[in-house]
Amino acid sequence: MLGSSSVQHLRSIEHPFIKTPNDIIARTTTSLYVTNDHYYTHGNMRLLEDLYYGATWSDTIHIEIADLTSKDPKADIDAKVVLTGLHNNNGLTRGASPNEIAIGSALSGDLHIAQVLEATQELKVLETVSLDAVVDNPSYFKDPYSTVGYDASGYFTAGLSVAHKLPKTIHDPAGKIPVMIWHVLPKTDGDKQTWEKRLVFEDDGSRLSSASSAVLVAIDPELEGGKKRGWLFMTGFISANTIAVKIDL
Repeated sequence: MLGSSSVQHLRSIEHPFIKTPNDIIARTTTSLYVTNDHYYTHGNMRLLEDLYYGATWSDTIHIEIADLTSKDPKADIDAKVVLTGLHNNNGLTRGASPNEIAIGSALSGDLHIAQVLEATQELKVLETVSLDAVVDNPSYFKDPYSTVGYDASGYFTAGLSVAHKLPKTIHDPAGKIPVMIWHVLPKTDGDKQTWEKRLVFEDDGSRLSSASSAVLVAIDPELEGGKKRGWLFMTGFISANTIAVKIDL
């Protein structure tokens, strides 16, 4: 329950389609999406999946739960593949509308904007935004102080700027993994929608080593002399810290 200091375990889920789960997002109280970020679980073929952009073997699964009280993790579950053809499916987040979901293809540096097809719960990718960094777990920011002239609503993505260094540094306590945080927001160009990509934070790994998630909390412009700003919270999968930086929007 929101506001509570405790959580309750309802049940576990196990299904053959869930092979290499990376991220989940709840669609309703009884349904969810889960990404499989690889097809292979180990070995040279898994490494090939990381390095080869054409290895579009990962997928996204939709799970429907018939009984939330079942003690059998395999019982009362309906699972189906709802999206294929992407490289290294990774993070999931809700988007600008209830039927919009964004998927990060981590090692490709691609942020896919997808639509939920209500009849089948399948995901249809409408647009892809390519970034100059790994795209791990995106988050969506809804601007509570938007104006007619400017709405900062958009996606924040956290990732690595030099992912090839990760295998050498991941087991080194003193290692530094440089990071980039991007703000991706829609822009209208005539009758066409485009995407503006802003690099809002970059670090050589000294303050934040690795980054896999970033969320923005807006600040009331009245507290900032009329300027539109927010607190950007960031952390990573092997980070020793969670850091916050005040940024202009």
